[in-house]
Amino acid sequence: FTYQGQLKDGGSPANGLHDLRFRLYDAAVGGTQVGPTLCVDNVSVTDGLFTVSLDFGAQFAGEERFLEIDVRADTGLDCSNPAGFVLLTPRQALTAAPNALFALNADRLDGLDSSAFLQSIPVPLTLSGTSARHIIRGENASTTPGASGVLGLATGATGTTYGVYGLSVSTFGTGVFGNAISSSGGTYGVYGLSASTGGRGVYGNATASSGITYGGRFESASTSGTGVLGWATNNSGTNYGVVGRSNSTAGYDFFADGAGVNYGSGSSIRWKRNIEVIDRPLEKLFRLRGVYFDWDAEHGGHHDVGMIAEEVGAVLPEIVNYEENGTDAHGMDYSKLTPLLVEAVKELHVKVEEKDAQIAALRAEKDKEIAELKVRLERLDAAVQRLVGQNLSTPK
Repeated sequence: FTYQGQLKDGGSPANGLHDLRFRLYDAAVGGTQVGPTLCVDNVSVTDGLFTVSLDFGAQFAGEERFLEIDVRADTGLDCSNPAGFVLLTPRQALTAAPNALFALNADRLDGLDSSAFLQSIPVPLTLSGTSARHIIRGENASTTPGASGVLGLATGATGTTYGVYGLSVSTFGTGVFGNAISSSGGTYGVYGLSASTGGRGVYGNATASSGITYGGRFESASTSGTGVLGWATNNSGTNYGVVGRSNSTAGYDFFADGAGVNYGSGSSIRWKRNIEVIDRPLEKLFRLRGVYFDWDAEHGGHHDVGMIAEEVGAVLPEIVNYEENGTDAHGMDYSKLTPLLVEAVKELHVKVEEKDAQIAALRAEKDKEIAELKVRLERLDAAVQRLVGQNLSTPK
C-alpha cells in the first residue's frame, strides 16, 4: 500500500532527504511485530509531506495493525545502519478493509451514466457554477497540529509558483480570505511561512498605478488590539520589526495618521537598569554636524538633509545601527538625539544661570560703587558751596 505521512522537525514542516524505517505491530503499545522491517533510504520530504510504498506481505486479514516509524535526516549511511534514528510515537493505526466490493454496474453511479463523472482529473481542473456559499469546501475535524482543511502544494523547485492562488473580479471582492473563528487561543486568519533566505512569509502587491491602494491592509476590532505587529525574533544580526520604503521623492517611508496617540517605543523605568545621566552633552552636541547631501540612485537619488551615521557613531554609538561586520554604519535613529538635546539644553541653562548670577553680582558691585561715588560727589558739592559762600562774605 501507499503511505503518505507528515513529518515535522521542532514543530515546523521538515524538508530534504530523510531515511525511514517501518515496522508493523498487532498492538498500539507493546505487542508483537508482524512482517519484516522495511527500510527506505533518501525519502524526499517537501513541506513536511512524504510518500512511500510499503509491502509487509500477507499481514492484513482484518486484524488491528499499527505502524511504527523511525526517522533520521539523511547522513549518507545505509538505512540498515541504526545510528541516528529517532522513534516516532505513538504508532499509527492502519484501518483494515474487511471486504472488497465488486460493482456489478460500474458504468452507473447515483443513477447517472458514467458520462456525468470525470474519467480522469484534467489539469488544470476548473469547477464553475453559482453558489451563495462555496464551490469547493474542505473540512477536517482533526485536532492534530498541522491538520488542514485544504492543502495547496506547488512542488516545482524553480519559477514563481503558488501553493494557493486566489482571484476575485468583484469590485468589492477578496482574492484570499482567512477567518479564524475561535474566540480564544493564538489563532491566525491567514498564516504565511517561508524557509527561503530571501523569502516572504506573506507578500501583498497592489499593482494599480493610481488610486488609494494597499499592498497590505490590516485591521483589529479589539479594544486592546494591534492593527499591524512587526516582530524580528532573532536576537542577533541587523533585523527589522517593520520596514517601510517609498521610491517616490514625494512619498513617505512611513506614515501614521488618525485620532489615536502615538505610543512610541517602550520606555518604562520598570524595564531599565544602570541608568546614568548623559555626561558632557554640550561637548558631544558640538561634535555633531548637520549636512545637506544627495542620496545615491539606489536610495532614491534625491536631495536631503540629515547627519552622517559614521560621525554620529563616534559620539553616540548607541543610536547607530551597523552592518554585521560592526564597522559599516547602516542607519541611525534620529529620535534618540532627543535625550542628548534635553541634557545639552539643561547644561546650557546652568551656564546661562551662572552667567546671570555673575552679571547680577557685577551689577550690584557697580551699583554700590556708583552710590558711593554719588555720596562723595554730593559731599564735594556741598563743600564747594560752603567755600564759595565764605569767599563772598569776606570783605575785600
